[in-house]
Amino acid sequence: MSSTTFEERKSVTLAACFNDKRCHRRLIGHRARTFDFQFHPTEDAAISASEDGTARVWDLSSGRCAKSLEGHNKKHEVLRACWAPPGAANDSVSVATGSADGIVRLWGIRHGDGRDGKSGLDRYQSLTVVGQLRHRNEAKGLDGQVYSCHFIPAPSDGAPPSSAAAMCLLTASDSSVHLWDVETRKRVSSRALSKVGAHSIGGERNPDDLAFVFDAKPRPGSGSSVLAVALSDGTVRVGDVLQEGEKAAVLRGVTDTHLTSLAWSDDGTVLASCGGNGTITVWDTRTWTVRSVLWGHSRPVYGAAFYPCAGNGGGGAAAAAAAAAATSGQDCPPQLLLSWSSDETVCAWDTGRATGDATAPLATLSVDKGFPVYSCSVSADGRRFALAGGGGDEKSAGFLGVPIKLVDLSDEARAKDGKDSCADNGSNKPAQG
Repeated sequence: MSSTTFEERKSVTLAACFNDKRCHRRLIGHRARTFDFQFHPTEDAAISASEDGTARVWDLSSGRCAKSLEGHNKKHEVLRACWAPPGAANDSVSVATGSADGIVRLWGIRHGDGRDGKSGLDRYQSLTVVGQLRHRNEAKGLDGQVYSCHFIPAPSDGAPPSSAAAMCLLTASDSSVHLWDVETRKRVSSRALSKVGAHSIGGERNPDDLAFVFDAKPRPGSGSSVLAVALSDGTVRVGDVLQEGEKAAVLRGVTDTHLTSLAWSDDGTVLASCGGNGTITVWDTRTWTVRSVLWGHSRPVYGAAFYPCAGNGGGGAAAAAAAAAATSGQDCPPQLLLSWSSDETVCAWDTGRATGDATAPLATLSVDKGFPVYSCSVSADGRRFALAGGGGDEKSAGFLGVPIKLVDLSDEARAKDGKDSCADNGSNKPAQG
């Protein structure tokens, strides 16, 4: 009898906990749909971005909102939120949030109010706006919606930004990608990408037939030197995209659709591009060829994420093993990919085994009716899974607003013997906002 793979075991655990209401909690506070949710990389905290014009910092140990970030114009939804890496030189900035009005706001701990010296999540109660970055198309006199927002290490070649030890912020709006110096709040570089794919989007709202950037992510460990950019023309651009004169590689998928988002594996050997037609294209980045096309959703796929290497049980050792395997040309575990869609489902895939047109996910998780999923996140230790989204009308919001669904995952031992799929440790009670 052949042994089961990590991907198979983890998908069983995920499905068991997803279907066990004892594992569920609700984070309540947003009054409208949630478009982004990110776990903190080292703390028991998370951040969310919502259509209600706010972002929220969550204390996951209690399930309560630690801080509502209300610096954006509430006429515009907040589309993206991200954490600054722990230990970054720009320690005055903890969070960045991007809005549909083209503004990225930088949030930091306000010093001098008695909270900045506190440890734990109480210090986030003192988050305040410390700067903003404006994305404006001067030719049209319009602000561009911010669809991507990520902190990355600053270049170390002696060129700007001001400190090689500092962090930069990678953003995308309209058809352009941008790199910002977080410390000086100045744009370091920017590049507009022209339409080369056949797919068009927007109809009369896009008279110039522009290709919009819907996601931009750096390859793990590469800083800004290797970016992958997902565009509405159906192509992925890969390379030193921000460097003028550098010709980025153009990856054309096998299906005609706009792209919504991207996901890198932890070791950078696999890239997944998500499509508006319900497919995910899996690329082998060692050869830049299509490994497989995953067909499991009936509506647009809004995102995907590889299960973190730390979730393999080995923490940093697992990540190191993954990197070593990649260097030697071997397949790198884990290759469990989670995808989510407005069809109200989440699918789990083994990208290491899937080839060609794959139509059989390891698991398909059905979310509540009327709850399209716009964002999912897995905690760095692999023990928590969050689903965010919701309907776009007041009826779907309900009296308490639109919840974020948090699933506590059991360990692999429970999944193996099928017992106690989730420890009933009191986490079954709904969290309060």
